[in-house]
Amino acid sequence: MVFEFDRVKYQVIDAKISLCLGILVIWALIVEFLIGTHSILLLTTLIPSVIYWAHKGLSSEAFFKEKQAQIVKVVDSRLIILNQITGYEFSRDLNKVRKVKYKTFLGFSIVVVEFTSNEYFQFFCYKNSEHLFSLLNKEHF
Repeated sequence: MVFEFDRVKYQVIDAKISLCLGILVIWALIVEFLIGTHSILLLTTLIPSVIYWAHKGLSSEAFFKEKQAQIVKVVDSRLIILNQITGYEFSRDLNKVRKVKYKTFLGFSIVVVEFTSNEYFQFFCYKNSEHLFSLLNKEHF
């Protein structure tokens, strides 16, 4: 089974976060205007928002190309990670998997794989992440 980076899901969640931060800043401006005092509310909403938006601006097309180039395959009880741009290939037997975790952060799905050799991989916002987790989960083999 082949798993790839889900660019559409990433961009949709990113747009929702940006919209929520924008609304939060507008509400802080309204409260600041109505109260008429220099409260810390505006700074506590504006600073994280600007940092997030600046980081978002740094996520260029090169970021997406690099993410989409990394392909994860689960074939014949092996995990294969292939970077199509650099040609790097990593392959490990699924019996070497120590722990697999599935979590979500701000709507982004994350599968964390830890091997017995202390190697650690994190698959961020992949298509069918739940299925990838179930294939890698040690209880299945």
